[in-house]
Amino acid sequence: MSSAKEVVIKSIDEIESLLARAYWLEEEFEGVTQWEAYTSVEDKYKELLFRLSHESEGHKESLKKLISNVEGLDMDAIKQNSQARNEIKFKKHTEDVEILYEVYENDQLALDLYQKIHSMTSHEFVEEVWNGDDPEEFFEILSDIIKEEKEHINALGQYAQKLGRVK
Repeated sequence: MSSAKEVVIKSIDEIESLLARAYWLEEEFEGVTQWEAYTSVEDKYKELLFRLSHESEGHKESLKKLISNVEGLDMDAIKQNSQARNEIKFKKHTEDVEILYEVYENDQLALDLYQKIHSMTSHEFVEEVWNGDDPEEFFEILSDIIKEEKEHINALGQYAQKLGRVK
């Protein structure tokens, strides 16, 4: 019987890779798909999608703040790493509820990544590399993003339920 090994994020390379993925998710998955969804759906869904898109821009700003306070990370390198990933193409859907479900799935993915970064990053590691006043700010920034991602999922969940695909 093998036991699962606990994953602990405790190096600059690991955190850089994960934060680049998070930035890419906000830029591509959330930014692009939310905007494409906004331009494709009926007016009654646009307010929700506009809010989600606006908050995703806020997540990018929060990530920039977090990255700028971690010694050894460079925002330009993160952006370059992010841009090296494949561009996301929004799937063409015929029904608004399918479009909203795709946005829902993307928010689920983002939430999972943020939760893993938050729970698996070593507090000792953050204390060593944090340039800001309080290393706990690293975790607070992630907690704020996690809270908003959960709100996005809750707001979009009704459309996932309509398709019978709630996880």
